[in-house]
Amino acid sequence: MYAEAGEFGDARKVFDGMPSRDLVTWDAIISCYSKYGMGEMSVELFRQLGGEGISADEYTYAIVLNEFAARFSASRLFEEIPDQDVVSWTVLIVGFLQSGHMEEAIWLFHQMQLADIEPNSFTFGGLLGACASANAFQKGTQFHGLVMKFGLGVDVVVGSAVVDMYSKCGEMDDALRAFQEMPERDIISWNGIISGYGQNSAGTKALKLYNEMLQQGITPNEVTFVGVLCACSHNCLLKEGYNYFKEMVDKHLIKPKAEHYTCMVDLLGRAELLQEAESLISSLPIKPDNVMWNAFLGACKLHGDVQMARRIAEHLCTSEPGSCSSNHVLLANSYTDISEWDEAEEIREVMEARGVEKAAGCSWVEIGSCMHSFFPSR
Repeated sequence: MYAEAGEFGDARKVFDGMPSRDLVTWDAIISCYSKYGMGEMSVELFRQLGGEGISADEYTYAIVLNEFAARFSASRLFEEIPDQDVVSWTVLIVGFLQSGHMEEAIWLFHQMQLADIEPNSFTFGGLLGACASANAFQKGTQFHGLVMKFGLGVDVVVGSAVVDMYSKCGEMDDALRAFQEMPERDIISWNGIISGYGQNSAGTKALKLYNEMLQQGITPNEVTFVGVLCACSHNCLLKEGYNYFKEMVDKHLIKPKAEHYTCMVDLLGRAELLQEAESLISSLPIKPDNVMWNAFLGACKLHGDVQMARRIAEHLCTSEPGSCSSNHVLLANSYTDISEWDEAEEIREVMEARGVEKAAGCSWVEIGSCMHSFFPSR
């Protein structure tokens, strides 16, 4: 109670006064300090936890991971863990991956192998997912080889992660081969291969696989239809997109979410039906998010309708100040594309006057199976 309210003093008095404390109690007080920005204290309590002979679990590691990552190296963090089993290794590896520390996670994986700890399906699921996000094809292929070495190729979780990795790296022949070699395929596997073909400009193949999935008795879910609608939008299949959206709602009784509406906005935008796309956004039963507006502004840029883009961008900067950066960058680039240099410069001056800064991006480059991250200089 005190911890949730941020009353550290009272929470600590109760905690220190307890004659015995189980892991749940330790997790509560550690989480309290971490949640309210007192990371050093949460790290210190984590050390005390091990000193009292209580084994941390996945939840404990998840709480302190970001605090350690901000202060120490991966090696220093692992030295703090008394029980170095596959669970603790995997939690740390996945935690570093999710917090954007890919190099540290891969280092930990190599240390795991040196310690003769055999990785499990969740270890490889996290590593392959990170390779997918970073388009690290060579590293992902290496992990796929290790998956086969450890006999995890038949695991549906790992198999789905392999398919997703190859798909997001644009290697659809490898993705399809991995998919076909799976002895068992669940909805996640099907969603991965359908989305992969859709995003790699093979919409007809994606829709063919969707129909094959139905024939095998697999019931689609909301993620399936994101992939299907994305396939339609990326391949300008306007009629098919409307039909599948209707099928989703009427036949499968799936309530559309922002992702589905974004696909429809993107579909209309790519077909140069900008007025229809704007009308759809205006009539939605949900509030449009930044992803949806960016899809629409991207369509305006694609078709050179800078007047509509400017009107929408100005509206969003008033109603959604947090979206100003990406919207203004899109608008400035739209003017640049049609050689309207004065207007592009005006937009950049407006950004500067309003204190709007373009968020710095990060690029991952794979060189000789090693990942390198680069940030633009200011």
